[in-house]
Amino acid sequence: MIVKQQHRTAQREAILAFLDGNKTHPSVGEIYDAVSKQLTTISLATVYNTLLLLKKQGLIRELPAAGRLGTRFDPDVTPHDHLICSECGTVVDIKLSGNVEVPEERRQGFDINEMSVNIYGLCLLCK
Repeated sequence: MIVKQQHRTAQREAILAFLDGNKTHPSVGEIYDAVSKQLTTISLATVYNTLLLLKKQGLIRELPAAGRLGTRFDPDVTPHDHLICSECGTVVDIKLSGNVEVPEERRQGFDINEMSVNIYGLCLLCK
């Protein structure tokens, strides 16, 4: 992940390092908990603001809130889909085969530039 050089701070570097290759789709709180062990002076607001910046730069994706952990973040911005537990918020990457087509008459004027599917249910531990 690349953040503009003038914006590279110790806090941003620690958050980027935590997210690099992370497949757990962490919440803001989980990121804060992990990074604050290294940088005890980091604030939750700094983590949140950094995640918004990374999202704006296209380096992470924000996943819809699910379960009690709320919004999750995905450092894998390649096209893929998700299984999301509606109880605990666990997120699993999946790749669905086939293309989903949205007929022109159903688009309501939208130009579609990206598509992903989030499937909600209960994970094995929450059943």
